[in-house]
Formats: sequence, structure tokens, C-alpha cells
Amino acid sequence: MGCIVLLYLLSGGWDLIPWYAWAILATYFVSFNLFPVNMYLQYRRVGRWANYEFGEKTYVWLSITAKSVLAWLVFFAAVFTEAAINTL
Repeated sequence: MGCIVLLYLLSGGWDLIPWYAWAILATYFVSFNLFPVNMYLQYRRVGRWANYEFGEKTYVWLSITAKSVLAWLVFFAAVFTEAAINTL
């Protein structure tokens, strides 16, 4: 996916990308990069991550939160796209 986006951006398509696409990409990048941070803290037993159960609960929380935020962004993108099409 990243290669396709990069090729599109290099072809001069910056202005054609809607705000919700940027929001989805940014949310995807940030939320799914938090998983390795959690894994690192859990393996190093830093602070509250010394408790194995806390690290696993954090994985569950990160997963639910990331997927929920992405689902809402996709929903809003569909609503705004449909509204834009209806105004034409």
C-alpha cells in the first residue's frame, strides 16, 4: 500500500488526496506503530509492563482502539464522499 501511495504522490497527485485519506494513513501509521512500543516495554519490563497481564491488556486496548478509530474514519469518509456526490 505504501508503494502505491508513494508512486501516486510522486506523480503530482498531492492536491487530489482528500483530508480523510490523510487522516486514515496517519491514524494507521501511529496506531499500529504503538504495538512494537508496547512489545518493547513488555520485554524490557519497564514500569507497569513488568506485569505480563498489563502488557497483554494493553495489546487488547490498542487493537480495539486502533480498529475503532479506523472504522469511524472510513465511515466518515463514506458519508462525506456520498454528500459530495449528491451535491453534483
